[in-house]
Amino acid sequence: MNFRYHPHAMARAARAWASSPEGSAPAGRRSAGGEAVAIGPAAGAGAGVDGANGLFGGTVLAALSHLHGEAGGGAAGEPQHSPLEADLAWRARLWSEDGRQGRDGAAAADPAAVWRDPYAVPLPVPSSLLDEYGIDAARLAVLTAGGGAPGLDLLESAWRWLAGVDESLAQVWAKSGASTSGPIVTPRTLASDQPESMAPRVIDPWLVAAGEMADHGPGRGRWYPALAALRKAWKRAPSVAAPWPDLEMLRLTLLFPFAPVLARWWLERLEAWPPPAVARLSADLRVATGRQAVRIALERGGWAWVAVDAGRFAADPAAVVAMIPWVKQVVAGRSWSLQAVPEGWKVCLSRPTANAGNSWS
Repeated sequence: MNFRYHPHAMARAARAWASSPEGSAPAGRRSAGGEAVAIGPAAGAGAGVDGANGLFGGTVLAALSHLHGEAGGGAAGEPQHSPLEADLAWRARLWSEDGRQGRDGAAAADPAAVWRDPYAVPLPVPSSLLDEYGIDAARLAVLTAGGGAPGLDLLESAWRWLAGVDESLAQVWAKSGASTSGPIVTPRTLASDQPESMAPRVIDPWLVAAGEMADHGPGRGRWYPALAALRKAWKRAPSVAAPWPDLEMLRLTLLFPFAPVLARWWLERLEAWPPPAVARLSADLRVATGRQAVRIALERGGWAWVAVDAGRFAADPAAVVAMIPWVKQVVAGRSWSLQAVPEGWKVCLSRPTANAGNSWS
């Protein structure tokens, strides 16, 4: 099988999607039994989604919820600075349950509500180069160039990175015995007998990236740092022969705003277009792998996302936080408390008070 990244073939599919947004994929995901499962706010809204202080809890979820207004809107009160940034914000609605339902009531289960033609977004790239490198690579290159016209080096770098992503996904399909020309077999069969696919070193970089990307992109309107977090996770997380399907959907959903054609093409192979919200995928991964991402900060410091053992954290969050290396270094020999706040969990270097959540001294 030829794994060479071929954006021109995908471009033909993208143009077909533009005229018929539902494409050839079902409007939902497949369960382990193969039956179609509805997605979006109407599909058990709130069930299985991480609560406060979990992934997309507190103000991060609030930031994402601002995206469900008018198409192209970003965080509340923050004007978009370019058509590309507006398009990134529009597509990032897929990350949020709330963001999937617009003012017209169109839910995410309606594919037309979550897809629009990326070629309609003006980019400072000559048409000849756009044809050569593809729309996805052009989007990444423009974002890396700060919104200006990218040089050939940035276009080439973006194309090579996308080619690597495409090849890694194609390798998984080849090992599964499926064809990249059509839908694969029931997705969970890929990882059902592969415990390595649920190892923390495989899962954790993506849980952390999901939180960081929500902070940078929808939360602050800073899309290049969000892209950097995505690329860092793709570099750090080891490749396994049969990734857990929910992890594959998470990776592609995070990729979607930046490279919509490649992401949708592979999501259709997973029979997962439109994909579930990131919070729902993270909740599924928490059940399957026992891992979750939490947002932690020192009392006067910035926020950071950390992946932890979900069971241990639920039982004694302070004990788990105390073992995080950078927290352990700061609190060594000092009294401190761990307090739950809307934004996450805060390490306070002071005597525990009556309203402190948990403490470790």
